[in-house]
Amino acid sequence: MASRVLLTGMELGVFDALDQGHDDVQALCAALRTDPRATERLLNALAAMGLLTKDDDGRFGNTVEAWRFLVTDSAECQTGALRHYANLWRSWSTLTEVLRTGAPVRRADTSPQEDATASFMAAMEYFARQRAPEVARSIDLADAERMLDVGGGPAIYSIEFCRRYPNLRATVFDLPAVLPIAREHIEDARLSDRIELQSGDYCVDEFGAGYDLVLLSSILHSNSEEQNRELLTKAFRALGPGGAVLIQEFVVDDSRTDPPGAALFGINMLVNTPLG
Repeated sequence: MASRVLLTGMELGVFDALDQGHDDVQALCAALRTDPRATERLLNALAAMGLLTKDDDGRFGNTVEAWRFLVTDSAECQTGALRHYANLWRSWSTLTEVLRTGAPVRRADTSPQEDATASFMAAMEYFARQRAPEVARSIDLADAERMLDVGGGPAIYSIEFCRRYPNLRATVFDLPAVLPIAREHIEDARLSDRIELQSGDYCVDEFGAGYDLVLLSSILHSNSEEQNRELLTKAFRALGPGGAVLIQEFVVDDSRTDPPGAALFGINMLVNTPLG
């Protein structure tokens, strides 16, 4: 319940509206175009969760944590990633039907494709910033010169690898709609001279050749076994002498029940992809 309350507050723009000074129920309802009775209950629930404050006059405000992570103007705002989770919530709600048919449910999506791409990339950025330092430490690239980041998304891994290894140059390979997001992060990191972008579909296009490292981070799980065999074949074909393919993925043990997070992620693929 708490997760749904948070996501609804974020989707409606409650935290931004409070930051803009709409601090009582009537003002918020006018700004958000919502029902007063329902809105007050949502605000009370958010206050009970510690995300809002409420004074004796019934005025609401953002807590420090809410402003830090849920207000658009904050440098640490995570609403982009949360919008992706809101999309996942809708997919997970179809799980019962998916179990009956074995296929994800097609649903009408009223949000523009660029919004869905942006929210997905925001979520990928959030996870990549947590994991990239450890992944970069897992392999010695002191003598490497060229890296290919397949399905590199927001380019966080390429940025981390290039920061760690000054002689390394990286190529981020992804769909055309994703590359502007990657370019923005690369420019912010001041690494445009060492990280280039290559437009393509990893299920269709070749990767080139002569790479010291090909990184496949969190992309295998979306594909069928046949697609992954072809993807790995292309990845190894892109390597130069002595090169390596580095894979980061959700992996279950032989029982397919542990770790729990990986087992649950299998359900996420079931409801969101036809083959993953």
